[in-house]
Amino acid sequence: MTASAGRTAMMPSARPKLSCRGGGRGRGGFLSWIAISAYACASITSALSAPAEAAMWSTNGPYGVGVQALAVIAPRTLYAGTVFGGVFKSTDGGSSWSAINTNLNSTNIFGVMVDPTAPETIYAGSVLDGVFKSTSGGDSWYATASTPIGYALAMDAADSTILYVGTINGVFKTVDGGDTWKASGLTDVNVAVLAADPSVPGTLYAGTGLDGVFMSSDAGAMWQRTGLSPGAFALAIDPTASNTIYAGTANGVLKSTDHGDHWVPTGLGAHAVVDALAIDSTRPATIYAGVMYSDGSGDGGVFSTTNGGDTWLPMNDGLTNRAVAALVVDPTDPQRLYAATGGGVFAIQAATLAASTCAGGVLTVADVVAMVNVALGYAEPPACVSTGERDGPITIAAIIAAVDRVLQGALS
Repeated sequence: MTASAGRTAMMPSARPKLSCRGGGRGRGGFLSWIAISAYACASITSALSAPAEAAMWSTNGPYGVGVQALAVIAPRTLYAGTVFGGVFKSTDGGSSWSAINTNLNSTNIFGVMVDPTAPETIYAGSVLDGVFKSTSGGDSWYATASTPIGYALAMDAADSTILYVGTINGVFKTVDGGDTWKASGLTDVNVAVLAADPSVPGTLYAGTGLDGVFMSSDAGAMWQRTGLSPGAFALAIDPTASNTIYAGTANGVLKSTDHGDHWVPTGLGAHAVVDALAIDSTRPATIYAGVMYSDGSGDGGVFSTTNGGDTWLPMNDGLTNRAVAALVVDPTDPQRLYAATGGGVFAIQAATLAASTCAGGVLTVADVVAMVNVALGYAEPPACVSTGERDGPITIAAIIAAVDRVLQGALS
């Protein structure tokens, strides 16, 4: 029984109301059976307090190439930059892929970016051959003029013809969509990652492997070193509070709430090498990190937090390749997450059943009963889910799915 099917089955004309203290209204249906079963009520609580591992990753390629970069646009169109395979495209959310390499004179693509105002325009950053551009959705490509050799791409929040690329010789900038490139004020450093502030045009951050993280507030003319050293492999900016920045480093995820002047460790710390970060723009306290452990103390993979980094949970069920190079939240479905790995692009519906803030971090039976009754149209949500969590990791759909799992297990 799927979640949608389960919801249909639980919506008869005379709907029983779920209660863990006694019988339900009406007779016959599954919910009446649950209402008189203490085992079922306990099982619902257990299912809903399960860690993020409850959800399952899946992949359909592209196979035989290591995916290093990923861009996602509506409706579920994906572009993947690969090692030795060039660029691949999917128009069905990753279910199928096609190579799109006409006139793309490089097979090692480590950066991909789509113009949000003109989705047929795509940029691809190569390790050895500079930046390529397509204005046809990838049907054909051409090398941008005076192309710097680099792949860390960023686009200005207000003007999509203004792009930056991080190179082994600093940051270069174009103001005409790649027709010309000029060196910015940051030179003589190897830039591994760039992040443009999504709400403040002209503000961007550059992460290096060994020389620290730099910030510019004047579109790259001048740069200043932030308080983070030695550097970062991934950067993510809170879209609702641009003073808050997360950095993926060789010692976990660090966080700054003052534009990078000061940094503090999050709950994902020592020996965790973080190469990828992504923020859910609709719930910016939800962050995803791609992790490898330098000391072999863990299996790595993808970890998530729903409280701004205080605590993290693994979400790796089905993720058969845990060398995660990039993470992207689907802009049209923020609960869908994509991971670029050495074994292809994986996808997961990220409305996982992480612990809630109710009852000190674990949902009580009363919470579950109340929310299931909300799903059936009887009552308002309990206070603990009356704000952000109503649309957060514990959703009505997740509750219905958990009830379905209880039914399947208990009745089998």
